[in-house]
Amino acid sequence: MKRETILSLFIFVIISLLAYFVLAGQDTVNILSPVAGGNLSGSTNLTTNTTLSLSTNTIHVNFTFTNSVSGAKYLVNITNTTVNQSYFHTTFDTTLISEGIYNLYANATNSTGYVANSTVLTVNVDNTAPNVTLLNPTSTVTKSSGLQAFNVSLKDYNPGNTSIKTALLEFNNNGTHFNKTLTNVSGNWNANVNISTLTEATHTVTVYVQDYAGNINQSGSFTVIVDRTAPTVSLAKSSSTSSKLVITITTSSDVTSSCSSTTGTVEGTGITQTLTSTGLSGGKSYSFTVTCTDPRGLSGSTTESFTTDAAGSGPSGSGGGVSSSVPGQFSKKVWSSIFKGETASVEVKKGDLGVTDVSFSVTKDVYGAWISVDKKDNFPSSVSKFAGKQYQKLEISKGPALKEGTFENAMVKFKVLKTWLADNELEKGSVALFHYADNKWTALSTSIGEDDGTYVHYSAETPGFSYFLIGGKEGAQVAQPETQQAPATEPAATTPAPTTEPAPAPAPQGTGSSLPWVLVALVVIGVAVALYLMNRR
Repeated sequence: MKRETILSLFIFVIISLLAYFVLAGQDTVNILSPVAGGNLSGSTNLTTNTTLSLSTNTIHVNFTFTNSVSGAKYLVNITNTTVNQSYFHTTFDTTLISEGIYNLYANATNSTGYVANSTVLTVNVDNTAPNVTLLNPTSTVTKSSGLQAFNVSLKDYNPGNTSIKTALLEFNNNGTHFNKTLTNVSGNWNANVNISTLTEATHTVTVYVQDYAGNINQSGSFTVIVDRTAPTVSLAKSSSTSSKLVITITTSSDVTSSCSSTTGTVEGTGITQTLTSTGLSGGKSYSFTVTCTDPRGLSGSTTESFTTDAAGSGPSGSGGGVSSSVPGQFSKKVWSSIFKGETASVEVKKGDLGVTDVSFSVTKDVYGAWISVDKKDNFPSSVSKFAGKQYQKLEISKGPALKEGTFENAMVKFKVLKTWLADNELEKGSVALFHYADNKWTALSTSIGEDDGTYVHYSAETPGFSYFLIGGKEGAQVAQPETQQAPATEPAATTPAPTTEPAPAPAPQGTGSSLPWVLVALVVIGVAVALYLMNRR
């Protein structure tokens, strides 16, 4: 081969290699998502845009998270499936790594072994929702108008000090919503709500908060009752003798109404109370004025006249009692008299409370007795927590006329939705009525009744009245679900590989593998050979 030919060949090799290095030095990889200073939570998008020279195929891209405090490093790898792919995308579950500040960079490797690195971004991994504490009010608010102040403590304990993005109060009245934004004042979040702008109704209020990482939390709900209507009052004679009148008072207000009369003694609370007047004369008419005041200070009154029995006549009255109820909330019954050996019962209509009937018998004659069955959203803080599955919380209370020892054979009948049993994977026999006494929950002996297709009916005898809970027995037999084919699970797109080694500083952009150094050596040899041939020439 001629020297000129050999020389031309080597010059071509030199020019090609120089072109390779010029182009290779332009290889880049940029992180498009997330952005610098971003807050990451849950499933996070990871995306790069790569530019690689010589139309070479990018083999894979690595994302590297390095904890700025511990130095722990986590790798997420994306393998290429398309020739000359420029954009690489995957999702990464940030809950697989600890929270904190991370340095994030990506590198792309092409088929020649060349590695291009992105710049380093600082990101904050935050998977914890802010803590919500309602400071004021802490219980039910009942008002007719004016401003009501709400004070809430919101804290985000993430190391990245993620700030609160949104905080608001939501007033929910049977699906009608009203929102009020909370304002941050030195770490406490406040709002003043004009009660006059709210509908006259019972509102459920919840605090919602969201941080900039997208984590959402909420407070427990409490109640605001807006009432601008004075209670109505009606009177009816329950029983009488020649010297005594027992009158039933019925109001349109809620369970905290207070009723009074200029004559006689009023007992009880709520929408049904009892007025008893003694020392009267037989066959004579007496006038009674009763005033009932609700928690808003609104009062209503009425005046009625009733006549005692003629002298020498026996007691008269309604042995069946007078019932009152609000479906889904409470049911109450007042008896003018229950005679020794008789059985009295409170029927709860529709069964919205879970309980359908409460019955008992008395050991002696009782006058003015009452039983109330009330739904409870929450028990007082003094009541121990119930660890099992809960269907319904209740309070069954009695009036002062039913003293301990004056009643016996107390029975509670209740029913449970079959759909609830199925949802909680419980057999029929896994349900019991629990009674709270002596600072603990005790499962009462519970019998299974009929299955009407929608409900399973039960009954349980109770030694007394207080708080009750319908729920699953501790260690109860679990129903076996129907056989289902397990869904196919897709392989995870990425698998983080945590290490405890300190993370090395990212290689400068453009750093390559050992292959380019071999090419450099060949270039040097080629130049030397070319010079030698030129000298020989």
